Amino acid sequence: MKKFYFLILVFSTFVACRKSLSVEETAQQWVESYYNSEFDKAKNLSTPITKNLIDTIATKLVDDDEIIAFEITQMACTVKADSAVCSYLYIDEEGEFNENVHLIRSENRWLVDEPLVLEALTDEEMEHFFDEYEELLIEQTQNTLENE
Repeated sequence: MKKFYFLILVFSTFVACRKSLSVEETAQQWVESYYNSEFDKAKNLSTPITKNLIDTIATKLVDDDEIIAFEITQMACTVKADSAVCSYLYIDEEGEFNENVHLIRSENRWLVDEPLVLEALTDEEMEHFFDEYEELLIEQTQNTLENE
């Protein structure tokens, strides 16, 4: 019985000492997973609202066969208490782009928190977004009804 408790103590110590990812590591891994269409990996580094956004994008807006060749050349994060903004520069076949990713610290882990920012969209883009979202809801409802 003493061996059993010793094993539990060793395992607990190992789990407690496991290093969590830094804000930069979290941001880099999330961006790489997202752009490589490894959505499950990206979701493991995401808040619930970001997980929902990824699910929407993965099911409707992204071609599963499309892999974007890109390289992150710079990453810099600004941390304020339990939130951070990481700015990164990446290069793909279309050029060089600056982007930001927002993170929050939750239960001693950094998680990407990317709510959909509708204010940045033009009226036409917003109308197109809502049309696609409405089509997705109709399609999901029809699939649910057919499967019942």
